[in-house]
This record gives sequence, C-alpha cells and structure tokens, in this order.
Amino acid sequence: MKKFRNLMFWCGYGIRSHTMLKILRMARLTVFLVLLGIAQVFALDSYSQSTKLTLKYSDIELEKVLKEIEKKSEFFFLYNKDLIDVEQKVAVNLEEKKITEILDVLLAGKDIHYYVFDRQIVLTGCTTNSI
Repeated sequence: MKKFRNLMFWCGYGIRSHTMLKILRMARLTVFLVLLGIAQVFALDSYSQSTKLTLKYSDIELEKVLKEIEKKSEFFFLYNKDLIDVEQKVAVNLEEKKITEILDVLLAGKDIHYYVFDRQIVLTGCTTNSI
C-alpha cells in the first residue's frame, strides 16, 4: 500500500484510485505502439525486394530457367509438375531486374501465378488467394 501511495504522490495527484494506474498503463501502451509504428516505416527491404538478376535465354524450357535462377540467387521454387507445365519454351532477356519483374515477364500469357515469401517462390495454376 505504501508503494501505491508513493506512486500516486509521484504523479502529483494524490488520488488513491486505480484510475491513475489505468491511465499510466494506457499511456505506456500508446507510446509503445507509436514507436512500433515508426520502426515499421524504417523497415529494411527483404531479400526478394533488393536482389537483382540478369537472365538472357531464348527458346529454353521454363524449368531450366527456374533452376538457373536458383543457382544465381538464394531463391528456390515450389511447384507441382502435374499442375504446372514447366516443359514449355520461354524466352527472357532482362538485365539487373528484381525477381518479381523477372517472373512477370517470364510467366506473361501463361496460366501460372506466383507468390513470393522472402526466398521461397510458390508457383500455382490457380488464381485464388488461398495461400
């Protein structure tokens, strides 16, 4: 009880109620959330946003291009060969492009969609956001 009185005296109100403690807790939580929000503004780019690759291939199977991307970077692809036709021929000629830009060009006009999760890229044949 003595600590509680000292806390209320320190706040300058001298009120012996839990209302002041609730206000202090809410203020502390508010300051924490504001600082957390500021930290998110200065968040660093992830690997997928900062890595740039150069690819120059013509009339090559999609699977071979995906394997080359895996060799040149830390990305790896997840796909089901029964659902994705990785044997189709593609052509790509890009220099210093992000992985999303490369995949947009590589998969344009095909019924293949991708989802990037840091260093993992999931290829799907469906358009739903169930992942």
